[in-house]
Amino acid sequence: MTAKRGRPRQAAGESENTGERVRRAALELFARQGFHGTGIRDIAEAAGLKTATLYHYMGNKDDLLVEIMVGAIAPLNAAAERVLADQDDPAAQLAQIVEQHVWAHARDRLQTLVSDTEVRALTGKARTEVLALRDAYESAWRQAVENGVGRGVFESGAPALTARALLQMATGVSHWFSPRGPLKLEALCAEYADWSLGMVRATREGRPIRRADLVLPRPDHYLSVG
Repeated sequence: MTAKRGRPRQAAGESENTGERVRRAALELFARQGFHGTGIRDIAEAAGLKTATLYHYMGNKDDLLVEIMVGAIAPLNAAAERVLADQDDPAAQLAQIVEQHVWAHARDRLQTLVSDTEVRALTGKARTEVLALRDAYESAWRQAVENGVGRGVFESGAPALTARALLQMATGVSHWFSPRGPLKLEALCAEYADWSLGMVRATREGRPIRRADLVLPRPDHYLSVG
């Protein structure tokens, strides 16, 4: 009896590698020419696949964008919640949240850039899901500022506005950071933390609190724990 010849089975590792290639291709295209300026054929060509084959590795373009956005925001939100639960000092809370945000935005510039700029492309349930996650993350920043104000460590007449301003400042890193620049990433994170403490006029016993006064784990510490 002659054995039937079917389509060669694809190894799990090969499938995962191809799926990641599709995601990376989409990410680079979304960052360069926008979600609406990117077609399915563009993604397939950049990933080295036929358009029909592409659907084996993704649902549709909208699903791929949501996956990218959730993949950027969810770890930051979880890490911020860990910081608030683990750190008691409001200055340490804010500095750590700022540092891990800058770290993530510099280490994965394309994903965070797309996540921060392409929410306008989402509609319906997908938009609601992503916006809820973004709101929860911004709420963690606001809580850190409110904790400091409530305990007399920070000065701010509008904690929600202050938190949003700090978040926007730190987010800008994804637009310009280069690992070939003069400042190493960990030092850059510390600079942003120091600026943030200055913006909320953080003080202890009448003296300004500087980043150098705090003992914090690495910027990616809470991002790396599950």
